[in-house]
Amino acid sequence: MCLNVGGKRHWVMNKNFVHFPGTRLGRLARAKTTKQILDQCDKYFPGEIQEYFFDHNWMGFNSILDVYRIGTLHLMSGEHYFLCI
Repeated sequence: MCLNVGGKRHWVMNKNFVHFPGTRLGRLARAKTTKQILDQCDKYFPGEIQEYFFDHNWMGFNSILDVYRIGTLHLMSGEHYFLCI
């Protein structure tokens, strides 16, 4: 699936979202109807690879995806590295 956040595309696998089914992206990954999909995102473009658009700033979205992929949040601030569990 393709998540378009503020014009920046992120290519991800649906399986990344199964561990957090109650979240917005977890619900989106399970959505079956166009109405269910549009309840979770701002625009939807069907096709061979579905694209979901979110009208939000894309900065920091890679960190959000990391939480889904590995279960923890890693933040960088200058030369300091933070691990949030």
